[in-house]
Amino acid sequence: MIPIEQSAPELASFVDRVLAATHTRKVDLVGHSEGTFMPEYWLKYLGGASKVNRYVAMTPLYAGTNVGGLAQFRASAAPLGLAQPTVDLGAQFCGSCSEFLAGSPTVQKLNQGGAAVPGIQYTTIPTTHDELVVPYTSGILHAPNVTNHVLQDVCPNDVSEHLAEAVDPVVAQLIFNALDPAHAHPVSCAGLPPFAPTSGTVQTLGPLRPTSGSFSCTRPTGRLAGRRLGPVRLGMTRAHARRLFRRSSTHGRHYMDFFCLASIGIRVGYPSPALLRPFSRAERRRVRGRIVLALTSNRYYALRGVHPGTRLATVARRLRLGSGFQLGRNRWYLAPNGPSRAVLKVRHGTIQEVGIADTALTRGPGAQRRFFQNLP
Repeated sequence: MIPIEQSAPELASFVDRVLAATHTRKVDLVGHSEGTFMPEYWLKYLGGASKVNRYVAMTPLYAGTNVGGLAQFRASAAPLGLAQPTVDLGAQFCGSCSEFLAGSPTVQKLNQGGAAVPGIQYTTIPTTHDELVVPYTSGILHAPNVTNHVLQDVCPNDVSEHLAEAVDPVVAQLIFNALDPAHAHPVSCAGLPPFAPTSGTVQTLGPLRPTSGSFSCTRPTGRLAGRRLGPVRLGMTRAHARRLFRRSSTHGRHYMDFFCLASIGIRVGYPSPALLRPFSRAERRRVRGRIVLALTSNRYYALRGVHPGTRLATVARRLRLGSGFQLGRNRWYLAPNGPSRAVLKVRHGTIQEVGIADTALTRGPGAQRRFFQNLP
């Protein structure tokens, strides 16, 4: 309940006692909710980074949360002078609450230079059913030393939300595997509901596999080149693409599929009616129901030698990128790529995703912006 600047020193003192008692030089951390957020202050600003080996985070919120629209309220109320009095009132009861709102000075400070601290092996376990970390993607990190496990990518029928993750046996096995990878065991989805929820943010696609066994995602194969990203290619039908993977989800997106791969998956986009409206009947018929965008954060894949997690400044000239365009928190760059259009999604100067897009639908800056705005 107190500001993290006050609670982080308590963590520092506790870790020092553990190190002294166990005669070791490093600890592993397991955190839940704010317990994934506050330690970042210790790691970055109180010298904790040299004392941690692995850091497993349940329902993390590295980018903060907009629960109940509070972050948006603060941003819109600031010009009217209403935001700070509201923050001050809340701080009387919860000193840390305003700190983990998306866009807060604390969130910005903890994300300087990237949220993931080099030298520490991170494992994040967000859930798409999180009602307190909004959006749940706040807990996904893009860095070479991070493994992200969205809970529903591991077990599509797992309905655990923010609090339930702390007592979820699926999450427990992910934690044990992260802390001792040399003795990792398959994660069992046994005992979960036989069907995924039919409403909410997740929708499982296709026939469900039995929930009594162990699941593992498909291993990455192929490469990113031409019109192909691993197993999928531009122009492939939705039905064909879904048959290539053991599990897929829409994550609530009507014209997008998320395919499960070991470590981090692939997402593909299909043209929405709004996207196709300006095009000819023949062009609409050519691409309707077919993949027109494929992206991934998986470092197995590289776009002309560029992996996710690379700093944009180091490759921009070589790839002959233009100025790009901003949509929300991300900046998008497109470049010629033979039979496709190369795509880079960038945030804070770091490449988050690499991929390809249909050339005919992305001719010119205006068409490119409309393309990404109309893949709901």
